[in-house]
Amino acid sequence: MAHTARSKKETKEFFDTPEELNKKVKILAFLIKKRKHFIAFTGAGISTSCGIPDFRSGINTVLDTGAGVWTVEDAQNKGISVHPPKKCINDMIQAIPSVGHMALVKLAEVGYLKFLISQNFDGIHRRSGFPIEKLAELHGNTNLEVCQKCGKQYSRDFDVSGTGDDHITGRICVVPNCGGNLIDTIINFGEWLPSVPLEQSESNAEKADLCLCLGSSLTVRPAADLAEIVGKKGTQDKNSANHLSEIKHTLCIVNLQKTELDDDCQLRIFAKIDDVMIRLMEELKLDIPQWNLVRYIQINIEEDLNNEDTRHIKIDGIDKDGTQMTLFKKISLKYKKKMKKKHKDTEVVEPLSFTVKRWSNVEKEKIEDITFNLVFMGHYDEPDLTIKLNDFLTNDSSSKNIIKIILDTKVGKWIVPSLNEQLKDSIIRKLLNLDDLQENQNEEDELKHDD
Repeated sequence: MAHTARSKKETKEFFDTPEELNKKVKILAFLIKKRKHFIAFTGAGISTSCGIPDFRSGINTVLDTGAGVWTVEDAQNKGISVHPPKKCINDMIQAIPSVGHMALVKLAEVGYLKFLISQNFDGIHRRSGFPIEKLAELHGNTNLEVCQKCGKQYSRDFDVSGTGDDHITGRICVVPNCGGNLIDTIINFGEWLPSVPLEQSESNAEKADLCLCLGSSLTVRPAADLAEIVGKKGTQDKNSANHLSEIKHTLCIVNLQKTELDDDCQLRIFAKIDDVMIRLMEELKLDIPQWNLVRYIQINIEEDLNNEDTRHIKIDGIDKDGTQMTLFKKISLKYKKKMKKKHKDTEVVEPLSFTVKRWSNVEKEKIEDITFNLVFMGHYDEPDLTIKLNDFLTNDSSSKNIIKIILDTKVGKWIVPSLNEQLKDSIIRKLLNLDDLQENQNEEDELKHDD
């Protein structure tokens, strides 16, 4: 890959003066409030402040992560020494979302940002809490694998990367009667982009009247074509406009280096991404949320088909879109002072199942005797968590239950909302179809009232 390293001229970094930066940010804030379909496009540069090096930064970059991966490789091949980075994490999955990542979450939350296209496979956008339905990870996600046969997705709290060109991870799909091979979702150079996220991205790029590019060299095609769609429309507007108000499309690029799309860019900002996003959010009078790790745990209580007095309690993680998610190193179930343990590693697929016999003796007042101790992967120094089953039963004792837990990253402590708070959570309501159930109940009540 060293041949993709850039020349010294290409890696030169430029910086707006404070006055220029403030002026440009004000323009960007004005456009965000004015435009109807604002999208963002991110590259490796947005993750450098998380401790992940990019690919093309030069040897003398101001970034704490130091020279880009391909720049370092090229320099080593030529016998040139490279200064070690000031900041660099060992494992990508430990990366904490940056100010830039969290600003995008807020912009989507308040309705400004309609869609996010990312070239990054580090999984940080998804981990940041950005709405999954508004996110396209064009080059895949190191924590996401998919069944080659039925297409079911699995999210993992570890790197799922396969070992060869076939992308096979070695794990098997657990969908009944499937058993297909799971493959990673990483897109290598020369491979086709996945059709669904690409089509979503193309659709949003065509509708976009503002595209904010953060930390991308905009050299990798066809991804860069998406930003170019907006830039070309802006250039056409500018060429035919008699007044600035007639320019209806704007491509804004934030990068320290020059990019291939600078000529079709209507607003060019030379600054670090976090510096821009902090000023932008201040201008929009929006707070940048603190990142807290949010997890959803699914607990299913199922009747044994051969013994009506036996229940199987199955536990696994679940992502916001319903994707099954591997979260735990170990789970222990305790009932009447008896402890059952389930150990797992990256070769074991959740859900983990516990069998409870003589269920008829487990009356509701005694269900609180059942507790789970959850041991997580520990990428963020998550402490163990003990949960009482009775506190979070959302239906009857044969049901699907989902629990939201939040790791306060400042104090390193899990926050577990009460059952009432859980049932108000929009994600839980969606995953449990509670709104549909409530609507059906209302219709039944109306029919009874009419009778």
